[in-house]
Amino acid sequence: MRRLGLGFAVLALSLLAVERCAAQTYLDLIGYSALQQRLGAATPTGAGITMSQIEGGFGDPPANYRPDVTNPNFSGKTFNFLGGPGGVSGHATGVGLIQFGNAGMASGVSTIDSYCLVFDFGSTDWAGGAFLNFGTSLVPAVETRRIQNHSWVGIANPVDSPGVRDFLRRLDHVVERDNAVIVVGQNNGTAPMPSLLGNAYNVIAVGLSNGGGSPGPSTADTPGRAKPDLVAPDSFTSFSTPQVSAAAALLLETADAKPIGERENAGRAATIKSILQTGAVRNIFDFSIFNDPNPPQTRTLPLDPRVGAGQLNTNRSHLIMEQSEQNPSTTETRHVIGWDYDTVSAANPTRHYFIDLPVGAGESQEANISMNWLRRIVQDGPDFSTDNPTVAQIFLRLRETDGAFGLGDVLYESVSTIDNVQLLYVPYLAYGQRVAIEVDLQLLPAGQTEENYAISWLFTPVPEPTSLLLGSTGVAGVIWITRRRRRR
Repeated sequence: MRRLGLGFAVLALSLLAVERCAAQTYLDLIGYSALQQRLGAATPTGAGITMSQIEGGFGDPPANYRPDVTNPNFSGKTFNFLGGPGGVSGHATGVGLIQFGNAGMASGVSTIDSYCLVFDFGSTDWAGGAFLNFGTSLVPAVETRRIQNHSWVGIANPVDSPGVRDFLRRLDHVVERDNAVIVVGQNNGTAPMPSLLGNAYNVIAVGLSNGGGSPGPSTADTPGRAKPDLVAPDSFTSFSTPQVSAAAALLLETADAKPIGERENAGRAATIKSILQTGAVRNIFDFSIFNDPNPPQTRTLPLDPRVGAGQLNTNRSHLIMEQSEQNPSTTETRHVIGWDYDTVSAANPTRHYFIDLPVGAGESQEANISMNWLRRIVQDGPDFSTDNPTVAQIFLRLRETDGAFGLGDVLYESVSTIDNVQLLYVPYLAYGQRVAIEVDLQLLPAGQTEENYAISWLFTPVPEPTSLLLGSTGVAGVIWITRRRRRR
């Protein structure tokens, strides 16, 4: 059985952090209160969505990993304890309250698989026989739940080893094969990223809005990639992570209610990740690459190394999910808010979405666009192997047009050659113009003829830059309507 090497550990955090994070405060900050105000009784609750909670086990065997089922905020929930015997964990309880508790966003989630992680790789260990089957030639178990939450961090020495890469690739395979949304936490503190799990390609890696989580870039399995993917407000990543899991549950419930023709695409893991990243708020940080009112035309690093795509905003993301799927077209315009799941191929390598920016006196348009696709774990033998991972290379651009459907110069582009995410954030675009979002396939792995991608966009009106005053605000500025930008 392969091991991850010396120094492997699971980190858990005190439940006291939950008590300091008042529910109303974080729900305001991540746009959930605004979603409730906008939708009222129609606000989704995650009803019909199932989850897995993977917790680090502590104490002498049997390890403590179970949420406290006697907590009234877990009333009506069905827990499947797949980690064997074990006691109650305060950490698991705190994470669960945010992830699926009755007082949180995803109160409608009623079925939870509860796993224990102890790294003995036995039959009841999530990393071993209970799910991932690490250290064997067996394929990981099929994830029948829609969302996995991992509020733990794995540290291995060396950081990037064959064992670490196998572990990460197994997780990516689960996302690819089972269409599971897997949400993982970064470490606390500002040391480089630990080996697990944030280095995986297909997961949603969550940091802290105050920039206090382990920063990117990735440190294993192709170091240098853009991470984290998102941030959320808390003192510890254990509790920012389930905020994203709960938000994903709301999006999945909304996706499931769509017409059959677009339901499947709306509920894909890549679509959920793209919509969460596009809906994130980027204009509240004094310390990110998105804080420049005149962004560079070309970015090779699509995300900020401390805040990723920005802070989770459930209302903005849900507004995107509410829209119908908008396919690429060279003869029709698309709505200023939208999403799509489509394909590029060697025969048809580009896709375009033409957008007419509304006319508003004294207003500019803010552009938020993100695109995701999955790393594939290709099999070429009878035994499961992670030796052959492949990643397509796709660029994202925003182009001028001739006012009709002719393409003009590139305005902005995200052109990372190693990531499976691209993101564009433009704080000011002139109103009244027609622009084109371009998806441009650059490279397909050998033997692959096409690649699927998920894309979403959100164009919103903002005051013209010359009308803005200098301002200063903290993380709470997510609910401030005007933009904190210096004068041009």
